[in-house]
Amino acid sequence: MDDDEALERSPFLLNLKTRGRLAPVRLQELLAAAKARKAPKPPEPGECCGSSCKPCVTELWKQELRCWKECHPDGEEEEEDDDEDDEEVRREEEQRAERKQQAKELEERRASPKVTIEVDLAGMSLKEKKLDKKVDW
Repeated sequence: MDDDEALERSPFLLNLKTRGRLAPVRLQELLAAAKARKAPKPPEPGECCGSSCKPCVTELWKQELRCWKECHPDGEEEEEDDDEDDEEVRREEEQRAERKQQAKELEERRASPKVTIEVDLAGMSLKEKKLDKKVDW
């Protein structure tokens, strides 16, 4: 199934495309979901953070599932054995996993302290260091 055929079969996808309010990357994701032989998998339990993100991963999955169902009304896999589609789906899944990992790392960096200061006087007092100035920490 090519992009045009997917757009013909899925009124929802065609509507999103014709409104022109869909990012090109998202359009490609929805087309890939519509052309896939298997229905998209629901998000893992930990993927949704529950903070009403726009768009939520659950919302994105529901859109992909709707496109897939419209292109596969019988719910069955197509008979074609197209390794190229499998490879494309695998790459997209890897890209999603990579973006998820990057988001997780960014969140961890945001949560970590901005500056860490370590002072090691090796057991010596200020007098033993012969400091004339008072040091305010």
